[in-house]
Amino acid sequence: MDLNPIQLMNTIPALMPYVPYVLMALGLCAMLMPWLPPPGNPRSVYGLAYAVMNALAQNYRNSRNAPGDTGTGKPTT
Repeated sequence: MDLNPIQLMNTIPALMPYVPYVLMALGLCAMLMPWLPPPGNPRSVYGLAYAVMNALAQNYRNSRNAPGDTGTGKPTT
């Protein structure tokens, strides 16, 4: 049996109207993440919003090997 994603989404009519909005939200998060500075305090409101946007953008360990990145979210000077 050949699995067609469009046919699968058409079998769930309540899902189809929301798919473009979900994809736009994920794309917007992926576009914004490179310009957002990492939070100083991960428990702050900005830190939690940053973590949610990072998860939606699917940026799992995206800059772990970047120069000057210590893994703490704070730049080294």
